[in-house]
Amino acid sequence: MDEEGPEDEMLEDRQPAGPPDKHGPMLWVAIALVGFLVFLLIFANVTDIRASAGTTMASHEWQLQTYVDATGVMVPALPDAAVTFGFPEAGVAGGRSGCSFYAVNYTTNDYSIALSEPVIAGLRCWDPEATEQEEAYFVDLMNCTEFRVSETSLKMFGKDGRQLLIFTSLN
Repeated sequence: MDEEGPEDEMLEDRQPAGPPDKHGPMLWVAIALVGFLVFLLIFANVTDIRASAGTTMASHEWQLQTYVDATGVMVPALPDAAVTFGFPEAGVAGGRSGCSFYAVNYTTNDYSIALSEPVIAGLRCWDPEATEQEEAYFVDLMNCTEFRVSETSLKMFGKDGRQLLIFTSLN
């Protein structure tokens, strides 16, 4: 019958409940370390990406494609009055402003940029549209506080987050 006697109870007490835990707390420590390493690989490199943004920007020469004109509208740059932005040495940028040449000092921190007042060669444009573009470019450039860069484009933004200048890579 199905009655259990004292002998059956003794057999149940001697049966193991399951396989012994061979790993113990070391398994959980190893899992935590792997998780922490994955976290570092994903999130610790974000600052490296930001730091390299300034390096990427400085490793190219850029040509203006669009800018915000004096009326506040984003317009295409004039093809016959090229505006360039390059980095001949660390902390110095400049190029052609359409009619003249210019240079500025700059610093970057993550995606922010600070530019000094430009030093302009002072050459005059004969074309009034080129003069307007050059004047608007310098206003936009001095209002830039942020940038985003890739291998093919440089976008510069004002402190209000509005896009002011878009360049494409010349090299």
